[in-house]
Amino acid sequence: MASGRATPAVPPTAKKRPTKDVILDAAKELMTAQGVSATSVEEIARAAGCQRVTVYTHFGSKEGLALAVLEDLIAHWAHHSAVDQPTSSGGGDRWERLLVEVWSDVRGDQAGSQRVQAMIEQVRRTLDGIPAAQRPERIEAVLDLITAFDESAPAAVGDTTVTPEPAAADPGPSGRVSPTIKEVAGRAGVSFKSVSRVINDHPHVTAELRAKVQSAMQELGYSPNAVARTLRSATSPTVGLVIDDSEAFPYASDIIRGAQDAAGDLGKVLLITYIDGRESSRAQVLEHLRQWQVEGVAYTSPHHRVIRTSELLPFSPLVLVNCTPAEPGPAFAVPAEFDGGYVATRALIEAGHRRIGFISGPAAFPASRLRREGYLAALADAGLTADPALEFVGDWWQESGATAARALMALGDRPTAVFASNDWMAMGVYDELRTLGLSVPRDVSIVGFDNREVIAAHMRPPLTTVALPYYEMGRWAIEALQHRNTAGGQFACTLVRRDSVAEVTS
Repeated sequence: MASGRATPAVPPTAKKRPTKDVILDAAKELMTAQGVSATSVEEIARAAGCQRVTVYTHFGSKEGLALAVLEDLIAHWAHHSAVDQPTSSGGGDRWERLLVEVWSDVRGDQAGSQRVQAMIEQVRRTLDGIPAAQRPERIEAVLDLITAFDESAPAAVGDTTVTPEPAAADPGPSGRVSPTIKEVAGRAGVSFKSVSRVINDHPHVTAELRAKVQSAMQELGYSPNAVARTLRSATSPTVGLVIDDSEAFPYASDIIRGAQDAAGDLGKVLLITYIDGRESSRAQVLEHLRQWQVEGVAYTSPHHRVIRTSELLPFSPLVLVNCTPAEPGPAFAVPAEFDGGYVATRALIEAGHRRIGFISGPAAFPASRLRREGYLAALADAGLTADPALEFVGDWWQESGATAARALMALGDRPTAVFASNDWMAMGVYDELRTLGLSVPRDVSIVGFDNREVIAAHMRPPLTTVALPYYEMGRWAIEALQHRNTAGGQFACTLVRRDSVAEVTS
């Protein structure tokens, strides 16, 4: 049964607006009237009828609030430009000014600059939908200004001069203050916009103008702001190199060196990141790569293996180094492990050895299987019968090499040579032979694999081994991302001859 008491209706006008919207409106009025820098959080709080802490609670900082104001103004302009006659009047001039000022404040902050970049892309998409003859020229000019933004140079935008807040000049390593884009325009005798178009490779630039601007840039020692130039294309001249488990990956430096050389040759910046095995580390690396808007990623495995890229590193374009994909797609580079095992064994056969011991790595690794297959193929091609008694499985570490050497030397018909599947295990063989009073290579010849120079070149005697092509694979990865060399596949492992192999004399 309904009660006799009626609930009074609340008129719509009596509903209280959300505090966040009130703060945003207050900030919009103040910042567009007097600028971001001249507007304080206290003023905004008073105008919104709230406490300063409430402003910070909703927007985090004054910069965050300025970004929200800018987003609101641009969204409003884009909507009206799309549905009405395009114009730069009204709100247009307000957000144009704010765009320059906010960018000058946030361009050193990754998250802030990305938000501004997203706004610029929104404006560009709107402009793309407006016939060229109807596009507001002042808005085009603002976007050109931002793309070629310079820390200290004021720039004319249409009939309005937009001047970023003065900042102390930043001298470079030599102590000399960097020249500005305004100075380049003055030296070349052209407009700011003309310099911007040359810097950004605009297609409608005459050869004469390009030569004039480039000459002025060279004379002044001017270099374009790389961060600002990324705003037009929404990409950066950066390629990512992800090193997985660097502590367990002693050859990462060779891959990095190859990748760095290729990046330098191609005019790219190499962003190196590391994954340490934790899921949080992988997520952090992915976010880091997205923030830098890399053109592509090269993932490097600590050992030759098969990986599922969709689970490990869902990124495109992607190339793989030292691993192969479980699913079709990414190009990859791996060592030619079979060939490496073959040439190592062949070197011993050519020195006259017929009984050759073999120490493999754990069976789970493709490198172990392939190097063993190369060993067996070399024996077969030489007409030699493989003897299972001469094969031992190690764990890649020194002690397992010593254990295998002890068992091999205890055989009645012991081998005259040993092929160890990596240099660590070869070191263990050296140690055990020394303990047994045997000499390398007089009594037993040894070949390793990997060419870890810190080990192989400094053993006594220096170890003959097989070099892994990590430098070449690192170089290929960056070239492949730039579509210069997408073949990939297997890279040759080469024999490095030193002093651990002797000819059989009897």
